[in-house]
Parts: sequence; C-alpha cells; structure tokens
Amino acid sequence: MQSRITYSLVTSLLLTAACAYQNAGAGTDDDGGDMADKGGSSTGGTSPTAGRTVLPISGSTSTGTAGKSTTTGGKSSGGSGGKAGSGTGGKGGKGGSGGSATGAGGEDTGPVNMPIVGLSVTFAPENSADLVDFVGGELHLINDTAQPLSLADIKIRYYFGNEITAVTPAVIMNWAQFGPTNNLGGATCTGAIAAAASPKPGADSYVELTCTGANASELTAGTMLKVSWKAGAQGTQNKFIQSDDWSFGDPTKIIVLNGNTIVWGIDPS
Repeated sequence: MQSRITYSLVTSLLLTAACAYQNAGAGTDDDGGDMADKGGSSTGGTSPTAGRTVLPISGSTSTGTAGKSTTTGGKSSGGSGGKAGSGTGGKGGKGGSGGSATGAGGEDTGPVNMPIVGLSVTFAPENSADLVDFVGGELHLINDTAQPLSLADIKIRYYFGNEITAVTPAVIMNWAQFGPTNNLGGATCTGAIAAAASPKPGADSYVELTCTGANASELTAGTMLKVSWKAGAQGTQNKFIQSDDWSFGDPTKIIVLNGNTIVWGIDPS
C-alpha cells in the first residue's frame, strides 16, 4: 500500500517537472516572437536599421543628387574641359570648348594690328644708352608676301617721350635704300615730329617717316626699305630718356600704316 502511494507521488512530481520544462520552452519561443514583432511593427524608427533606411529615401540631400560636382555656381560648371566655367564665381579665362568664362580672367593684349602675313619690321637703335642727344637708328621694313603695297602710301611712326623742351627737335635722315633684298636701290625719305593724339608717358610724340624709291614704287614680295635716321637737338642741356620710350627696344611697337590703316604694330593709343 505504501509502495503504491510512493509511486503515485513520484509520478506526480515527474509530470509536474515535465510540464514546467515544456512551459519554459514555450516561453522562449514566445519571447523570440515578441522580439520579431517589435522589429516589424516599429513606427518610430527606434531600430538602427529602420533609422538608416528612412533618411536617404525621404530626404533631398543625398550625396548622389546634391554633391559639389553638380551644384550650380560651382567652380567648373562651364564647357567640357574648361578650367573655368560660366558659373557665378568661376574664374574667367581659359575655359574649354563650350565654356564661356564670365569672371574677370583673360588678358588684354592691346590693339595688335598685323594683318599682312610676311610683313615685318626690325630696328637697331643708333645709341643704346639711356640718356642720349638723339633717338633713332636703322629701321628695316620687309615684305616677304605676294601682296604689294604702294611705297607712297606707307607711313612709319616711331613713338617716344619728348623730354627736350628748350628747342624743337628735328629729324635728320642719314641714308635710305629700297628695292629687292638682293639688289637695293636708292630711296628718298623725309621725317617729321608730331604730337601724339592721345599722349602717354613714353609716347607723347612720334617721328613719322615717308619714302619714295628711285627705281621702284611698290613694296612687293621680296623687297625691303632700309632707313637710317635720328631725331633730336644737338647741344641742349636736356637729353632724351630712351628706356621708357614706347617704340624703343621693341619693333612690334613701331607703327606702319598703309594709308590710314595700321598694317604693323601696337598703337599706344
């Protein structure tokens, strides 16, 4: 009798333990399910994953659409390949194809007028010192093209600053030649000093030379004009300062006119 009671008690304890174990397992599964539900039903974005996915989808500042490479007003939003584009703030100047710089870049080279290919001027000063009694030297006007120019229409202007005020300086012609480069003939040249229309430091006056040829009248291909001249007033206390003269040391700043049209040189005005 006692054995049956003991057996029944042990059996009851085993069944109770088994139920408790089963319930504990079910609680683990339910808790796992609850965790899954929290992730799926969260609307406040408390999950780190949810917080990261919402911003780039609903926002307008993702790096793919508002980065520096596509914003207007950038440093290089002009033509392809341009170093400086048309955007506000872009540096002007050396834009590539299609880029029109609107900045303050670019350099003004001045009114360079050398439309006749092959026409050139050389000049060697008679005296290279800074303070001189006379300005002037040997000037060559050469035409290597087939386009003829009438020598009677040619005027040559040498710009300088006139520091001599005690007397009026004059132009002295040393000699002149004109003709084919391999067979130069004689020429007659005259010179006059005139005030520049728009006087500037080093260019308030100019010497104008005009010439005629003894045996030819046209500056054609293969011909040249050679003139040796000087301008000044011997014996005055004032001397010319050559270093700041417009045409001194740079033959591209000696002007050649065909009639009233500049065909060589940079006009100081």
